[in-house]
Amino acid sequence: MLCASCSLVRLVGVERARIGGKCLAHVLADRQTVGQRPVTLVGHSMGARLLVYCLCELYDMGELHVVDDVVLLGTPVTTEPSKWQKAQHGAASALRLALDLINYIYNLNYR
Repeated sequence: MLCASCSLVRLVGVERARIGGKCLAHVLADRQTVGQRPVTLVGHSMGARLLVYCLCELYDMGELHVVDDVVLLGTPVTTEPSKWQKAQHGAASALRLALDLINYIYNLNYR
């Protein structure tokens, strides 16, 4: 029962990160809202996952120079190369990733 509850919470978090990432991408792409200022994004755990979705959405929208730097800390996301290539192109300057490969919580969050 507890395991099923954890899976449900994780799925809700993943879905909200996906929706939030798309929303953030559309806000950042709106030049009237953000202006021409450089944007740096920092995310941890599910917040970092949200930023990966945001970068992929910016790539799909063709908005490749909206975000300058991105720092992802403990990101529970896929290692699929195509997704990371999209995320890399979504960041104009640098995409930095910090991950503890031994952390079991991340393994539980992304299986």
